[in-house]
Amino acid sequence: MIAVAGFLAGVVALAGAAALGGPDLASRNWEWFVDWHDRDDHPRREWRDRDLRQDRPANEAGEITRELTWDGSTKAEFGIPASVEFTQAAGPGKVTIHGPKEVVDLVRLTNGRLSLERPTANQARLRVVMTAPAVTRFEVGGDDRLEIRDYKQDRLEVVASGSSDVVVSGQAREVDIELSGSGEADLTGLVNDDADVDISGSAEVTLAPKESASLEVSGSATARLLTRPKRLETDVAGAGSVIFDDGGKAAGAGTPAKTPTRGPQET
Repeated sequence: MIAVAGFLAGVVALAGAAALGGPDLASRNWEWFVDWHDRDDHPRREWRDRDLRQDRPANEAGEITRELTWDGSTKAEFGIPASVEFTQAAGPGKVTIHGPKEVVDLVRLTNGRLSLERPTANQARLRVVMTAPAVTRFEVGGDDRLEIRDYKQDRLEVVASGSSDVVVSGQAREVDIELSGSGEADLTGLVNDDADVDISGSAEVTLAPKESASLEVSGSATARLLTRPKRLETDVAGAGSVIFDDGGKAAGAGTPAKTPTRGPQET
């Protein structure tokens, strides 16, 4: 009875506080939040700032845009939760970052790596728009998204982990792709001659090399070839697979080095 009486008294007190302070709190974009814990039979109540909700308009959610000058590195590494749009372009290069102010203000650029100065509880994905003239290596992780546009270099290196997604368009004579986790890399729009691919986990890559391809596939990963390169080497382990998109073997096409063809699609 004492516990019940105390609980009821607490409810009355909180209700009174809400009645007195509610209008002021509402004007400051706060809301009453109720949640239940598995470890007890009582609800947890807290005031939560609605400005942190990602579905609010940018001008109401404390979002800002910040611009950094690219440091000239030939490597771009993204150690922040981000959706990245990279375009190769002449000039000094720049990085534009958009998102919650409390996160954007923490972003630092050092030797081609974007990172946060310190951990933050806000896990909002930032939007990064970047231009630079000579970046040839890209590294992403987590659930980052990276789109590379108008690429034109002799060589392209992509290292992706976690559940990150990469899309590339442009030209590169040599391509080196390393994927792990459940990430995907779509190089359908990239014209290239030679490809060196190492993928594991449940990662997937799609590419179209014309001259040669060396594919190392493990776990349940999948490499999809849109072409039949003249020279092809494969090393497939576990439930990994190499899939050809042409439905058959073209004249003069290469043959997998370790595994015979088992039909029109898979080796």
